[in-house]
Amino acid sequence: MLRNRRSKELQRHGPGTLHLMDPALKVTVLVSGSGSNLQSFIDRSACGDIDLDLGVVFSNKPDAYGLTRAHAAGIPTEC
Repeated sequence: MLRNRRSKELQRHGPGTLHLMDPALKVTVLVSGSGSNLQSFIDRSACGDIDLDLGVVFSNKPDAYGLTRAHAAGIPTEC
């Protein structure tokens, strides 16, 4: 069984679907390029496959396309 920092239990329900037993897990995402992994989080969270609250996206590169993806999804960014 997977556990996050606060020991909230996670359960798998079918292939690739992860549900939290508690409210959405607030996460910070780090990007340095295209942000394709960020986009997967955005898409899967939007369709209910994962229960995440994407709180902020950080990048070490001001021109990283991942920041554009975050802005389009309404996620705050910092660089």
